[in-house]
Amino acid sequence: MREASEAWETVKKLSAQMDVVVADCSASEETTPMLVQALDLSMGVVLANKKPISGPMEAFITFVGHGPLFRHESTVGAGSPFITSFGRIVAAGDRVEKVAGV
Repeated sequence: MREASEAWETVKKLSAQMDVVVADCSASEETTPMLVQALDLSMGVVLANKKPISGPMEAFITFVGHGPLFRHESTVGAGSPFITSFGRIVAAGDRVEKVAGV
């Protein structure tokens, strides 16, 4: 854990000098505090797993509340991007009456 802590300190220092995007390829909730801190420091965050945002609603709201620094997507069916497609439907003015899934 010490090595990870030292690496994180290096990333934070670099973010003051350049744009930084943190990519979390883990499937762990343990990275959530660092990811939130990255967003608070205006770093972009990319997740390869839904774990950090699939717990309490507060965690999801914290991530999504950082706007363009945190993007998310989900796929359905044959890999169709649901969130982007749904957003475009609503933005076009169409009324969505029901969304269902498993």
